Amino acid sequence: MLSLDQIEAVFNSSTIPTALFSPSDDPVFVAVNDAFLQTSTRTREELVGTRLFAAFGAPQESLEDSSATALKESIALAIRTGKPQTMPAQHYPIKVRQADGSEAYEDRYWNAVNAPVFDAAGRLIFVLHYTLDITSQVKAQQEQRATSELYSTLIASMDDGFCIVEVLYDEAGKPVDYRFLDINPAFEAQTGLKDARGKTVRELVPDSNDTHWAELYSSVALTGRPLRLVEEGSPIGRWFNIYATRVGDPKQGKVAVLFSDVTESRRARDDLRSLAADLATENRRKTEFLATLAHELRNPLAPIRTGLELIQLAGGKLPARVHEMMDRQLNQLVHLIDDLLDIARINSGKVQLKRERIALQDAIANAVDTALPLIAAAGHQLDVSTPDVPLVVHADPIRLAQVFSNLLTNAAKYTPAGGNIGITVQHDEGGVRVAVTDSGIGIPADALTGVFDMFSQVSRNMGRAQGGLGIGLSLVRSLVEMHGGAVHAESPGEGKGSSFVVELPLATGGAAHAPASAEPSAVGQLPSRSSLKILVADDNVDAAETFTALLEIGGHEVDVVHDGRQALEQAQSGSYDLAILDIGMPGLSGYEVAAALRTMPGCVHTFLAALTGWGSEEDQARARAAGFDAHLTKPAGLDDMNCLLQSLPDRRAQ
Repeated sequence: MLSLDQIEAVFNSSTIPTALFSPSDDPVFVAVNDAFLQTSTRTREELVGTRLFAAFGAPQESLEDSSATALKESIALAIRTGKPQTMPAQHYPIKVRQADGSEAYEDRYWNAVNAPVFDAAGRLIFVLHYTLDITSQVKAQQEQRATSELYSTLIASMDDGFCIVEVLYDEAGKPVDYRFLDINPAFEAQTGLKDARGKTVRELVPDSNDTHWAELYSSVALTGRPLRLVEEGSPIGRWFNIYATRVGDPKQGKVAVLFSDVTESRRARDDLRSLAADLATENRRKTEFLATLAHELRNPLAPIRTGLELIQLAGGKLPARVHEMMDRQLNQLVHLIDDLLDIARINSGKVQLKRERIALQDAIANAVDTALPLIAAAGHQLDVSTPDVPLVVHADPIRLAQVFSNLLTNAAKYTPAGGNIGITVQHDEGGVRVAVTDSGIGIPADALTGVFDMFSQVSRNMGRAQGGLGIGLSLVRSLVEMHGGAVHAESPGEGKGSSFVVELPLATGGAAHAPASAEPSAVGQLPSRSSLKILVADDNVDAAETFTALLEIGGHEVDVVHDGRQALEQAQSGSYDLAILDIGMPGLSGYEVAAALRTMPGCVHTFLAALTGWGSEEDQARARAAGFDAHLTKPAGLDDMNCLLQSLPDRRAQ
C-alpha cells in the first residue's frame, strides 16, 4: 500500500491542475498540486485553507458572467449525487501575478471536472477538482471564427462574383464537370444562375457538354498554379475576367474563383468596332456616290449645252430632234433630283402615302408606260403576265407605280442590249408576289443582301458601271416596306440574270377605285386667253428671265424683281393678277412676302404661286399656310405653267 508521501508525490507530479476541496457549500482548499499552483500563479500557502471563491472571485460577476455560479452548482451536484460532474467549457477570469509583483485579471477558459472522493467507509471526505486550461484553444477558435466572419462579410459585400468549385472526374480520371460548393450574392447577379449552390454546371446548363472549364480548374487544383483569364467565354454565353486559385488539399479538387462579368463592355467594344466598320463602309459608299452624282449630272448637262450651241449656230431655230434630246436630258436631271429628294424625305419620315384601294394591275401598267421608252431604246423584249382578275391592294398608286418603274428601269439598265425582261404576278388569299426578272448581268451571291443598301451599286464593283446614283433600289425597299410589304433579290449568279420580288398584302373587301384619268395638256404652248399682269420675284436672275420670256410669249405683261423687298415695293405700284414668288430670296423670304401681300389692299385678289426646289407635302402645306394659292416645284415647265394659268380664272371667280 502506498504511503502518504508516495501518494503526495504522485499527486504533485500530475501535469493536470488538481485540487481537493472540502465537501461543503463554501468549499475550502484542502490540497493543491504543483500544476494547479503553476496555472493559478499562487503558492500553496496562499490557497490551502482558503475558501475557493475568496481566492478566485470573478470580477464584476453578473447574470451574464455566471461561471462562478456554474462552478458552485457543479460542486454541489457532485456532493448531492455522489457522481462526478463534467462542466462545459467555462469563461472564468482569474487574478494572475505579473512579473513586477502586481496582479491583474486575465481571461481564461477551462474544462473542469468535480468528482466526489469517499473513504473506505463510504463517507464523502473531499471533492476532487481538476481542470484543463483551454484558453489558447478557445482564443484560436475565436480568431478562426472572426476570420471566417470577416471572410464571409468581405465575400458577401463584393461586387465581383465568387465561388468555390469542386472538380468532378469520370472513371478514367478525366475532369468532366464541377460543382459549386459556395457562392456569394454577386455570383447570381453576374451569372444569372439561380440556386447554384450544391449543383453542377451540367445540372444548371444541360446543353453544355464542354469540359474546357473543368480541365482548367483541375489544372489549378492539381498544380497549385493560379489562373488568370481576361474576357473568357463561359458555358452560359457570357464573358468574364477570371482569377482562380487552389483551396486545400490537391486531392479534394477545390478551387476558389473570383470573376467579373465583362459581357456588356465586350459587346459595347464589338459594337463600336462594328459601327466603325459600318461608318467606313458608308463613307466609302458616299464617296463613290458623290463621284457618281457628279458624273450623272454632267451626262445630261453636256448634251443640253451642245443643244444650246446648236440653237445659237442655227440662228435661233431649234430642230425637233435637238428639242427632244434636250427635253429628255432635262427629264433625266429632274428624275435624279426627285430620287434624291424622295430618299431624303423617307429617311426623315416626311413622306406620307396617299393610300386607296387600287388594282395592282393598274400600278404595273403605269410603271410599264414610264419605263417602256428606256426598254425599247435598248431593244429589250418585255413580257408582262398578270391575272385577269383585279388584285386589289391598299396603296398609294403613284408610289407603287414608282416601285415597279424603278425595278423595270433597273432591269433595262443592267441587261445587255436585246435582252429579256419580264413581270409575273402570283397571289393567294392573303398576298401578292410580283417578280421583275431580267437576263442581265446578274448578282453575285455575296452581294444579294446589300443591293438595297443606300448608294450601293453591285455593277460598279463588277466593273460594269451602268449609270444611276445607287439609290433606286433603296427607294424601292423603303416604299414597299411603307406599304407593309417586303422586297428581296434573287440571282443564280454573275451573268445569269436576276429577279426582284415584291410581296404585298391584298386588301380585304370592296372593289378598287378607278385610276384618275389625266387631263390632256397643251404641251408646247401656253393657254390662249386675255393678257395677265404678272409679277415674278426670283433671286436667280437667269431663272427669272427665262420664266419671264416664257410668260411674255403667251402675251402677258411681266415685271421682274430679284429679292423680297423689291417684290413688296413693286406690288405697291399696281394691281397684279398673278405673283410668282421664289421662297428662298434674300432680304425677305417668299413666305414673308406672301404674308405681307395678303395685307395690302391692292393685292387682295392677286393669285400667289410659290416657286421652290422643295416640293414635299409638308412644303406645300407651309406655302398654303403663308397665303399661297399654288405651289410650283423647280424646274417648272410648260405643263406646270398651263396648270397654273388654267386654275387662275377659277380662283378669281370665287
